[in-house]
Amino acid sequence: ASAIIFNIKLPYYVMAPGDIIPIDNRIETTSKKESTGNINLLYVTEYEGTVSSVVMSFLMKNWDLEKLEEVQLSNETPEEIKLRNKVMLDNSIQNAIFVAYNKAGKQINITNKKNIIIGLTDNKDLKIGDEILSANNILLEDITTLKEIINKSNINDIIELKIKRNNQELTYQVPVIEKNNMKMLGIVMITNYEYELDPEINIKFKDSEGGSSGGAMMSLSIYNAITDEDITKETFKLIHKIILEGFSSVKDTLRNYIKETYNDECELTDKILEEKLKKELGGI
Repeated sequence: ASAIIFNIKLPYYVMAPGDIIPIDNRIETTSKKESTGNINLLYVTEYEGTVSSVVMSFLMKNWDLEKLEEVQLSNETPEEIKLRNKVMLDNSIQNAIFVAYNKAGKQINITNKKNIIIGLTDNKDLKIGDEILSANNILLEDITTLKEIINKSNINDIIELKIKRNNQELTYQVPVIEKNNMKMLGIVMITNYEYELDPEINIKFKDSEGGSSGGAMMSLSIYNAITDEDITKETFKLIHKIILEGFSSVKDTLRNYIKETYNDECELTDKILEEKLKKELGGI
């Protein structure tokens, strides 16, 4: 009985400290090379609100409690919020690939676009995850096409949306509404892409992972994987330079890191710190 009580769902989310993800371990490509170091993502752990997780949020110093309505765009379920986070993670990965391949001068061609609903403010028929195929029989390139159709319409005009849901095409009649002196349909849409790449690349994330952050670090890691350059080596050289030349607060931070890593209780002079850091960073 107590187990059932502790698992009762409450209208909250609990945010707890996460960890780091070495992105290099998630990237598969034919041109991948060994790097001096790693490029990492930081993440926050998110728990659905239950009696047990909410109680823990009051006991654990670094755990934060958020009302469900604070992460909702409308009356969404936790499952819909999770789906939106997955779509946004996919979008973040695709943007990172686009930036990295263009910067590296590698071949990248867009082969497909998907305009996906990630939020609803008014419409009750559409669902998060629906792919919008056309509006008034006009194929959608991206959100700009849909905005143009809406702006040419009058308030209360009906726009016919053809969507794909679970591999089934459906049609809905959606009225144009006005909010904050703007014409809209009451949906939030994002465009996701599929690419033809050379070299090919595959980036793996777990089903439990989602969200739009981390694009910059993913771009750096992808760039590092598809080029001959090792940008992590330059980063370590900079850290090494900081150790040798000063910046006491940074030095103290790194000194504490080395102490924790090597379980060192001795006083770390700059010379000892340099030697330890060389060992940690691969002998630079």
